[in-house]
Amino acid sequence: MSLATRDSKQTAAVVKPGSRPQRHRARIRPIVSIGISWTELERRGNNCTDYALNLFNCPTVAYSGENDRQKQAADVMARALQDEGIELAHVIGAKAGHQYTPDAKAEINRRIDRIVDAGRDVLPARVCFTTWTLRYNRSAWVEIDGLEQHWVKARVEADLSRGQGAGPKIRTKNVAALTLSIPSGLCPIDTHPLGRPQQ
Repeated sequence: MSLATRDSKQTAAVVKPGSRPQRHRARIRPIVSIGISWTELERRGNNCTDYALNLFNCPTVAYSGENDRQKQAADVMARALQDEGIELAHVIGAKAGHQYTPDAKAEINRRIDRIVDAGRDVLPARVCFTTWTLRYNRSAWVEIDGLEQHWVKARVEADLSRGQGAGPKIRTKNVAALTLSIPSGLCPIDTHPLGRPQQ
């Protein structure tokens, strides 16, 4: 086990087990100097609005009571999703605080049932997602294997439908390497051998 630590220059470091501290100072090996504060680094890893695009392929239904103080959290997320071109289904319970109303509960159940009835798409034609770290590096058939710079927002937009058999169209930002893992038998890419003689 390694212990993550930091020094006064906000440089991430690792204290290796078994290393002998000299005069009560641990030997540290810098991993990377990222040039941002630890507060900002923690925010990037824990702020759900930074990951709003990841709901692109995940049907979501939010609920808030009209008078619920937590409604502002759903409103903030709705704005972040709107910036990504995604509309949040937000059911609001009339005159309710932090509880469900019977009408709202029925509406939520109706929407969730419709999502369940549609089933999970094992090969969505389009995948869009973002991450700041390789810890959250996969969505559907797209996996980020390397970032150009860690803790800087990375983005992938991959589309199988535009290729029309010629291959996927992929746009990336801050991505050094990625893998496309399409389930066997579902690959829409033209797989006919090149140079096959006509018969």
